[in-house]
Amino acid sequence: MPSPRHCSAVLIIVAALAALPLVAPPARAQTAAATQRIEAETLTVSRSSGRDVRDRRASGRRALRLYGRRAARRTVRVRQPSRLAVRVRGRTCRRAAPLLVASVGGRTVLRVRVRGGRWHWRSDGRTVAAGRQGLRVRLDNPRRARHCRRAVTIDRLELRPVPREPAAPPAPAPAPGGVPEASVRWVPGPRTTWQCQLSGALDLSVAADMYDIDCSTTRPTSSVACMPSAGAPSATSAPGAGSRGGRMRASSRRR
Repeated sequence: MPSPRHCSAVLIIVAALAALPLVAPPARAQTAAATQRIEAETLTVSRSSGRDVRDRRASGRRALRLYGRRAARRTVRVRQPSRLAVRVRGRTCRRAAPLLVASVGGRTVLRVRVRGGRWHWRSDGRTVAAGRQGLRVRLDNPRRARHCRRAVTIDRLELRPVPREPAAPPAPAPAPGGVPEASVRWVPGPRTTWQCQLSGALDLSVAADMYDIDCSTTRPTSSVACMPSAGAPSATSAPGAGSRGGRMRASSRRR
């Protein structure tokens, strides 16, 4: 029978685990889970324009090779706005690389030259709309010569979701009277002259564009009203009243 001390330790561990926050999966893992994968050999194509081939480096060890002008096709259901990417490799002929063209719903979303005989990913960055649509992939520049035949081999296609744009920042809260707060504040310019007074009666005879006073020790005139600096701006006869530090403050411009 476990001792009371052992039971207490187990209860503490269980309570600590229950208090841990749930960790969301990384964004990359979520994107990978939402990506739609289409094996190229599942597309239908005329025998005169393409065929399935075995390839040990392709997914499922099978791929689709296109060498004619007719398109390989299939109907797909795009779950959300995405971009099409293809894993391909090409075979040149007469020093020209194969030109691969893909369309979804009758709209061209991919048009790339496939250079190199190794597997690599290609994408054009165009967005594919959501919905049930027809997918067509074709070789746009087939060529067959005496010693070569231009072709492109496709392993698979992926519909990768387009990242959502961040939400726009909220508009500034309107001040009393329906005018945004940012538009009623006066901001002094770089050449503004100023006078700082910390005690006594407010002296407006100093030739300054702006006055900075301590409302707790300075007696303002009727044209200046003081408010505490706990997050609320001071009200004055001229825009620009505000708070600084931990004291009460008011500012005024000479007219």
